[in-house]
Amino acid sequence: MKLTKGSLKGLERNMTTRTCRLLTVALLVTLMMVSSTYAAGPKLVGAFFVKGKVGLKWTAVANASEYIIYRKDASSDFAKLGATDKTNYFDTQLQAGAVYTYKIAAVVDGAEIEGSTKDVKLPASIDAFSAPRGVMLRVNDRGNGISLRWDKVKGAIAYNVLRSSTAGSGHELVGNVSENSYNDKENLVGGTVYYYTVIAMNEEFEESGPSEEVTMKFGLSEEELAELAAAESTIDLDSIKLEFVFEVTEAEGTPLKNPTNLDINSKGDIYITDKNNQRVVCTDNRGNVKFTFGTGMESDERDDPPEGAFLSPFQLAIDTKDQVYVADVVTNNIQVFTADGKFIKRIIVPVQGEQSGLRANGLDIFDDGRIICSDVGNGRVLIIDDNGNILKEFNSGETFLAHYPNGVKIVDGNSFVHTNPVIGEIIVSNLNGEEQMRFGGMGTNIGVFGRAVAVAVSEDGMYWISDAMGSNVQAFNKEGEVKIVIPTNFFSEEKLQIAGPRGILVQDGMLYIVSERSHKLLAFTYQITVTED
Repeated sequence: MKLTKGSLKGLERNMTTRTCRLLTVALLVTLMMVSSTYAAGPKLVGAFFVKGKVGLKWTAVANASEYIIYRKDASSDFAKLGATDKTNYFDTQLQAGAVYTYKIAAVVDGAEIEGSTKDVKLPASIDAFSAPRGVMLRVNDRGNGISLRWDKVKGAIAYNVLRSSTAGSGHELVGNVSENSYNDKENLVGGTVYYYTVIAMNEEFEESGPSEEVTMKFGLSEEELAELAAAESTIDLDSIKLEFVFEVTEAEGTPLKNPTNLDINSKGDIYITDKNNQRVVCTDNRGNVKFTFGTGMESDERDDPPEGAFLSPFQLAIDTKDQVYVADVVTNNIQVFTADGKFIKRIIVPVQGEQSGLRANGLDIFDDGRIICSDVGNGRVLIIDDNGNILKEFNSGETFLAHYPNGVKIVDGNSFVHTNPVIGEIIVSNLNGEEQMRFGGMGTNIGVFGRAVAVAVSEDGMYWISDAMGSNVQAFNKEGEVKIVIPTNFFSEEKLQIAGPRGILVQDGMLYIVSERSHKLLAFTYQITVTED
């Protein structure tokens, strides 16, 4: 082919066009490759706070030599946090309450390929491993040791229990357990005050700090026992005649299981908290079951419980409108129901800082609708409104000791009485928290208690106390003098014997006792014969 000047110019134009096209195609391919590479950046599949750290997990990127972790918060842009050749990372440089955004970049051939992002909101407290809280002490059921119980610590696999006979020092290991309770029975001396702390341990065998120190006196010394025996010989008791009327042992074909409390409405209907069946049982005034209400739920629902559902319905009280108030000591709230068991509302008492949720081991209602309840976990007695707002708070002090309040009962609208099973005393106070009287004490003799739990006030002003460990009921006059003792073997018939009495009610010539360990409600008429001086 003969090339002319014109044909050369045409060939040049064609080659230029083809070159441009080739360059354009190459550019498009490059852009597509970049786009494809970017789309295949590391994807964050997990970002969560656990054990005081933020854990990150992402998908692998082919040919990545390492991954760079970036983080930003509300006041800053993304900054490099760290690098790893793995597909996971733990961030320990945290600020409580912060909201962090995380991004991972894969390094491939020296270039960073960014992936997706995820946000993590941190809780107000981010202690990696917190000390046990809510440690409570009591004499065990056999009276031969001190039982401890505390709130579970997230991440703990074991707990060390330490004891001292000196406040603030000298604690020695007395037990190691995997559960959040311990029964200390070794080398205890009657009449001695003991001080306990509990330490949690995680799976890395890291130990938390010690819990707040708690204390109680164990039993009585020989001298104290001798003094009580001498005092008992001078006590003039009144006699009581009990006539069995009825018992409640089951409802709707299911036996009661650890019932704990009762109350009666204006129509005479009886309501019983059937704790371990997670329900409330309603009977007529002769003990015939009318209906039950409440449903059980799973423990992982406790933070957002369904309406009318229970984990541990423990206390019960009825107001002047026959509304039924049920305190759940595990979900830490009070639910209100109509007389026929329809859910009305849930009352939640707010907590501050390190406080535990409400554990109302005692509950009563004023005529104006105010609620008085014990709060065991926080060592106080509260008066609240029906929205959970705290109106008055009574706690430990020189004139009022509410270290471990259990049963609570309104006396006359201007005062109330509560039991303290740790020291075995019954304390009467006015609504300003000023102590008016206290009586009782620790022990197994007449006039003292192994574990004073519930209290009732009869029309004549007597205080009736159930002793869960001593399995008896005692009544005291207005001056705090013991006048009535009903021991566990008051009746020879086994079915009428009291075993672990809890709730107690004295009304219209009737005495009602919830016998928790024998799983029943017992109802008697009673008649007292006063001993002449």
